[in-house]
Amino acid sequence: DFIIGNPPYLNYSEIDESVRLNLKEKFETCKSGKFDYCYAFIEKSISELNENGKFSYLVPGSIFKTVFGKNLREKI
Repeated sequence: DFIIGNPPYLNYSEIDESVRLNLKEKFETCKSGKFDYCYAFIEKSISELNENGKFSYLVPGSIFKTVFGKNLREKI
């Protein structure tokens, strides 16, 4: 498998409250803190890959810097 993508760049304050609640329920990377919308896309892609699969996404640099991106960095 190979997944290439450019997930939506929406920070926490730009995500509708009902969508936030849904993401918190379904994705580990969105359970706490002020997550970016792209976290769910990245987590879902990783879960869909086979053992030798690879993915490539264009992502905001903030996922590598903020405390809220810690869960995502651990998954990557």
